[in-house]
Amino acid sequence: MHTTSTVSQRIHREQVRLLYRSTPRTVSVTAIAAGFLGFLQWPFIQHNIIIIWLGVIACILIFRIYLYQKYQKSTQQTQPWEDRYIHTTIVAGLAWGAAGIWLLPGEHFEAQAVTIVILAGMAAGAMTAYAVHHLAAHIFIGLSMTPLILSFLTQATPVSLSFAFMCSVFMFFLILSAKNIYLTHLENIALRIKSEQREQVLQRSNDFIQRHAKILEMIANGEPAADIYDAIALLYESKYPGLRCSMLELQGDTLIHAGAPSLPQSYCDAVHGLKNGPDIGSCGTSTFTGKRVLVEDIATDPKWEKLKDIALPHGLRCCWSEPIKSKHGAILGAFGMYYNHPALPGKEELADLQAAARLAAIVMERQQREVLLQKMYSAFEHVHDAIIIANLDAKLEYVNPAFERMTGYSAQEAVGQFISILRSNKHPESFYRQLEENDKAGKYWQGEIIIKRKDGTLLEVERTVSPVFDSHGKPVFLVAIQRDLTEHKIMEAKFIQAQKMEAIGTLVGGIAHDFNNILAGILGNTYLLQTRLQHNPETHSLLERIEQSTERAADLIQQMLTFARKDSVQMKPLNISDLSQKVFKLIRSSIPENIETLLEITSPDIYIHGDKTQVHQIY
Repeated sequence: MHTTSTVSQRIHREQVRLLYRSTPRTVSVTAIAAGFLGFLQWPFIQHNIIIIWLGVIACILIFRIYLYQKYQKSTQQTQPWEDRYIHTTIVAGLAWGAAGIWLLPGEHFEAQAVTIVILAGMAAGAMTAYAVHHLAAHIFIGLSMTPLILSFLTQATPVSLSFAFMCSVFMFFLILSAKNIYLTHLENIALRIKSEQREQVLQRSNDFIQRHAKILEMIANGEPAADIYDAIALLYESKYPGLRCSMLELQGDTLIHAGAPSLPQSYCDAVHGLKNGPDIGSCGTSTFTGKRVLVEDIATDPKWEKLKDIALPHGLRCCWSEPIKSKHGAILGAFGMYYNHPALPGKEELADLQAAARLAAIVMERQQREVLLQKMYSAFEHVHDAIIIANLDAKLEYVNPAFERMTGYSAQEAVGQFISILRSNKHPESFYRQLEENDKAGKYWQGEIIIKRKDGTLLEVERTVSPVFDSHGKPVFLVAIQRDLTEHKIMEAKFIQAQKMEAIGTLVGGIAHDFNNILAGILGNTYLLQTRLQHNPETHSLLERIEQSTERAADLIQQMLTFARKDSVQMKPLNISDLSQKVFKLIRSSIPENIETLLEITSPDIYIHGDKTQVHQIY
């Protein structure tokens, strides 16, 4: 109904425009016809009548030109200008009708014929000039011809009656013709307007498609998401006057402003950071429920109770929201449409609301993937192990910085080469052949391998090769993780050595305990000999040395137990002077007599805090 009314208004406006457009031609023809008629009737009609009539015609023409000029500059509605034109046409019809009475000589047939011909010509001309508006044409034809017919009828002669009849038939014919021409004009105008509308719709459709394609191009080129969001909003706003659009992203349970180029910044700031929920406006409710939310009037809808004081001051009265979902159905955000008056969407607006949400979903999904890819790329770039991506022929497509450090090959040198650039030939040929077959078949492999670095040095690494499959389960490329085993081998050697030392310690501990038992027997027997040989100084001295050596051996055994972690270190004050003298006597007995030994102690009381056995080790 709205479209039909719009077409009718445009037809009406076009009719009035065509009427006024013909004004210059109508005025020119009327002026020529009036002047010619006055000139031809000058000899037969009183001059003052002709002058008055010509003056009236001149006034009408001047007024028509005045209206034409005003119409060209006016933005007023159509109806007043139509009424003015009809009124002027009535006056013009009456003026020409008066010519059929005042400028019709009674006794001169030739002069009467001139008036008939000119009036008939004016009526015929009006049929074409005014036919675009049938009322104007009928008024002028009727008013200009009827007085002439009445004049002939009042004469009541056979000739005048014949003229009256012919003029009546002619007038009737003109009225019918004007009607037909009017209908033809009306049809042409309607067709032209509909054609223009179709062209406009087609042009708008083409513009929409081009702008839509531009948005897809922006997405493909990786332009900033904020710019793409604004472009999407402006795209759909261009279809509906007064529409304003917005997009919100859902991060966790928080709504983040994404794009709204036509909404006030203060409103965007107010909704940025809101928690989604069942009563947080249209968009918050939409992201919370995952369903479309249509609010006809923000002022009265309970879902806007907490936010209406923010929306209403900015002229927002209705809001329709569509959840933005990923291809897997996850809620990414919401697309909203606002008007400054209460309303519910039509069929086309609903379709565009859904289409806009789908378009925004592409951007949001791409943005999330880019963030994830950036994190993965950053992880690849900073991981300690070398990461390699290659096709099934083992041609390198990506290597990370760890690969560069490990092999000496830069990424530019390695990418495009085969993994065989690292071949060291330290393994059998069958080993390398098996690796190649696994790669081509897209099989998993893990093991240790010796590679050759760029400088020719060898490096032992652990390599894990995993295939990556497409949606049909077919391997498409390989991902390899390569770890330097240098530190691992060092740690492994240290661990083996530690195990050996632990075994030695266990052995030493067992031997030490048995040896202590032997020394205990020696010390006991030495003590008994000392008590029996107290009167033999030389033998007693030898026994003292045996005792001291045995005690020294016991101390060494104690040290071995400490080394084997079988005993603890005993830290206590020691007189270093006394300890030095005892050690000197022990050492002196084992030194040949031809070597002179001398011990000098500056102070008899020098104390340290330490373990007696470990101090003995120093000596």
